[in-house]
Amino acid sequence: MKEIPVDSELCFVLMPFAPDLRQIYDDVIAPTVAGLGLRCIRADDLFDNRPIMDDIWDNIRRSRLVIADLTGRNPNVFYEAGIAHALGKEVVLISRSIEDVPFDLRHIRCLIYSDTLRGAKKLVDDLAKTLSAVVARTAVRNPRPMRVTGENRDSSTAESFK
Repeated sequence: MKEIPVDSELCFVLMPFAPDLRQIYDDVIAPTVAGLGLRCIRADDLFDNRPIMDDIWDNIRRSRLVIADLTGRNPNVFYEAGIAHALGKEVVLISRSIEDVPFDLRHIRCLIYSDTLRGAKKLVDDLAKTLSAVVARTAVRNPRPMRVTGENRDSSTAESFK
C-alpha cells in the first residue's frame, strides 16, 4: 500500500448524502472544525473521475481524524467508519439517535444530537470539546493499522491487561 502522509489539518466527514444532513454539515460540523484550525471535507465535496471509494479510502488515510454520522444506519458510513477504525484513525461518532449506533460501536462515546436549534447548538459545543480533546491528546502520525488477528494496535494498552 502506497504511503500517504497524514495531513495535520484534515478532518474527513463520513455521513449519508441527504439534504438535511448536508445542512448539519454546512451549518454545524464544518464551522466547528474550522474554529479549531482544521478543515473538513465530505466525499461529495470531491470532484474527480476516480472511483469514489478510492477517494474515500485515500482521504481517510490522509486525515488526522474522522467524524462519522451514524444517523439513519447508512451501510456506507458503517463500512467507511470500519475502514477508519481498522487504519487506527481517531473517529468521533455522532448520531441523531442512539438507536442508530450498532451494538459493536456502543462502547465508543457518541455525540447524540437533535434536529432543533438547541440540538445544533449542543452539537457545536459537544463537538468542539470532543475534537479539542482528541487533537490535544494525539500527535499527528501515520497510525499502524489493526491486525487482522484483532490484536490491539497499542502494545502498551495490551500489556496492561496481562
